[in-house]
Amino acid sequence: MGEIPLVIGNLTSLQFLYLSNNKLTGEIPLVIGNLTSLQFLYLSNNKLTGKIPLVIGNLTSLQYLSLSNNKLTGEIPLVIGNLTSLLVLYLDNNKLTGEIPLVIGNLTSLQSLYLSYNKLTGEIPLVIGNLTSLRELYLDNNKLTGEILSVIGNLISLTDINLGLNYFTGEIPLVIGNLTSLRVLDLSNNKLTGEIPLVIGNLTSLRVLDLSNNKLTGIISCFFYSPFCY
Repeated sequence: MGEIPLVIGNLTSLQFLYLSNNKLTGEIPLVIGNLTSLQFLYLSNNKLTGKIPLVIGNLTSLQYLSLSNNKLTGEIPLVIGNLTSLLVLYLDNNKLTGEIPLVIGNLTSLQSLYLSYNKLTGEIPLVIGNLTSLRELYLDNNKLTGEILSVIGNLISLTDINLGLNYFTGEIPLVIGNLTSLRVLDLSNNKLTGEIPLVIGNLTSLRVLDLSNNKLTGIISCFFYSPFCY
């Protein structure tokens, strides 16, 4: 219990900081910005409050940043775009608000992006198409709107995509058929319309397909029960 001690800022050679799964309270201290050698910062599963501090942008060597399962508020800071070495960004299960910042497109090495279970609004930014190394994209359980962008078809390394429980509209884009490594595709609980595209049949690695609770129309096509389809 208690807060992260300020003396942690003296450990300027630190590369790995694991404080997950405790009962830490209070805000993330500004002295965390002194730890410019950090590669791994895990503060998940605590009771941290307040905003993500702007000094997080000093940690340009970070590869793994996990702040999930806390009570963090405010917007995702623009300085997150400085962290161009990031492979994993976990901000899920907080109380973050505002839009997904355009600077997210700077994180071109990113493999996992978890923003689920927040209060994010607005549309998915076009720059998400820059993240061509991305394998996992979890944006579910927010208040996101607009259409699912065709730039999602650029993300051919994706294995998991969850956009469920938002307010997405429009049709499922045909470029979804480009994502042939997908194992999980969850677009449930949105306001999607139109027919289920035949290109879903290209996704032969799929283990989970959830399109429930939308406004989809049309017939269930052969790809759901091949090879017994004539």
